[in-house]
Amino acid sequence: MLTKEIGLQMRRGNFPTPGVFLQRIRTERGFSQEEVARRLAITQSYWSKIENGKMEIRIREWFRFCRMMGIPPTFYGYFVPDISL
Repeated sequence: MLTKEIGLQMRRGNFPTPGVFLQRIRTERGFSQEEVARRLAITQSYWSKIENGKMEIRIREWFRFCRMMGIPPTFYGYFVPDISL
């Protein structure tokens, strides 16, 4: 499972770029870019730019993405306060 693989890599100090991290989690869970974008109320083009490192993910999309994927918002190694959106 990629989530465990990413976790092990992160513990070793090998952090994937945010876009690579998002793409790996998305594909592991079987979501298309179109489905993620639709659920986040953004365009597929915008999501593609996030995954390719051309745009940063906004906090609102980050929380929604984490909920959708079933991972805690702190999974990527950053402390993010748990706020309701």
